[in-house]
Amino acid sequence: MDKRDKDGWRLGPDGNTFVIPFDQAAAMADWIPATELVVESFKALGIKTTMKPLSYGLMSEMREANELKATVVDTAEPLWRENVNDMWGIATYWAHLWSLWRSSDGEKGEEPPEEVKRLIDLHNLSKKVSPGTPESKKLWGEIYSLMSDNVWFLPVTQETKIPVIVSVKLNFTDIDTDFAMLPEYALEQMFFRQ
Repeated sequence: MDKRDKDGWRLGPDGNTFVIPFDQAAAMADWIPATELVVESFKALGIKTTMKPLSYGLMSEMREANELKATVVDTAEPLWRENVNDMWGIATYWAHLWSLWRSSDGEKGEEPPEEVKRLIDLHNLSKKVSPGTPESKKLWGEIYSLMSDNVWFLPVTQETKIPVIVSVKLNFTDIDTDFAMLPEYALEQMFFRQ
C-alpha cells in the first residue's frame, strides 16, 4: 500500500482510500483507550482509521450480524500455548461466519478457507497431546505460523505480564505463567500451609 490519495491516506488494492472503521464498546475500562491508541497508530502509518463508540449491546448485535469491520477486545486465547479454552468462542469477533460454520457443523455461516480449517484441526489436536512435549511444541509452532502469516487479527500486545498477588502462606503453583487468571485453571493445586 505505497500509493496515497490527495489527503495522504494510503490506497487499498482497489485504488480507493483504505479505511479501517472501528466500532467500539466500553465493555472493559481499557477498550476505548486501547482503541484510541490503535487508531492513532494506524493514522501515523497513513491508514485512514475511525472510531465510533457504541453500547456493548449494539456491538454484540453487529457482531452477530457480521457487521463489525474492526473492534478491540482483550483476549489472547487464540495464541495461548496449551490453551484449555476453545479459541472459537472469541473468534466470533474476528471470524464470526467461520466460527458459526464450525459450531453448526457446516449448516450455518461460511465455510472457511483451507488454512483456517487447518487452524481448527491444530487447535483440536493440541488438546489431545501433553503440554510441553515436542509434539505439542510442533503443533503450536504451526498455529503461530498460520496466525502470523495470515493476520486474521492483530494482537496489540503479546506476552504481557499481569501481577498475581497471593499470600505467602498459599502454596502457589510453580506453573510458568504470569496470567492473573491462573487460579481459574490451577486452583486444585493450591493450598494454605499450616
